[in-house]
Amino acid sequence: MNLISLVNGIRAIPMPKNFQESPLLIFNMGYEKFVLSVGRIDTVDPLNRVLDLIPFEKETVEKATLLIHVSQEGNGIIKDFFRKYRSVASGNAIFLTSKTGAKSGLWFKKTSSNNSAVFRIIHGQDCLTASTSTRNDSKRLAFVKCEENPMQVWGAVARKAIDNRMEHREEDEEERAATDAVEETIERLHTYAMRM
Repeated sequence: MNLISLVNGIRAIPMPKNFQESPLLIFNMGYEKFVLSVGRIDTVDPLNRVLDLIPFEKETVEKATLLIHVSQEGNGIIKDFFRKYRSVASGNAIFLTSKTGAKSGLWFKKTSSNNSAVFRIIHGQDCLTASTSTRNDSKRLAFVKCEENPMQVWGAVARKAIDNRMEHREEDEEERAATDAVEETIERLHTYAMRM
């Protein structure tokens, strides 16, 4: 089951002029019904937000809509839809910050999947990995050694594609452009990652 097949009934959002940052949802291939989302305020630094892995539901799509940006260095930057927060990796953790000038340190490398928007998120030599907390069954994120593990594989779906499925509309030109923009962004990030 994929993310598109889970969708029904969420209102559409306008597409930005810059299709390089097309709104999208990032889902985990191991926990297919979970998506990355902006989380709570960090208890240590109030300028930071936690990056969460939350259940994909009608009520969470707005919160889970993200952008992926390519930095001048070729790093991938995950941003919230309103561009207030941007991703930063530090040690084995990932978080979102509103601090200007923060460096992402993330590389996006495509997997051997036939889908061009399936990738790993890498920091140093480690992959962003989803796991379940034994304490309360919540999902958590950390960078751990890369291996053949579906919990380390991520996929991006253009928000426009999700909106169209929820509204029971056929694929249109705007959806194709948004999907192409997501795939082109992942391809660019992969090209930079292969040079590292």
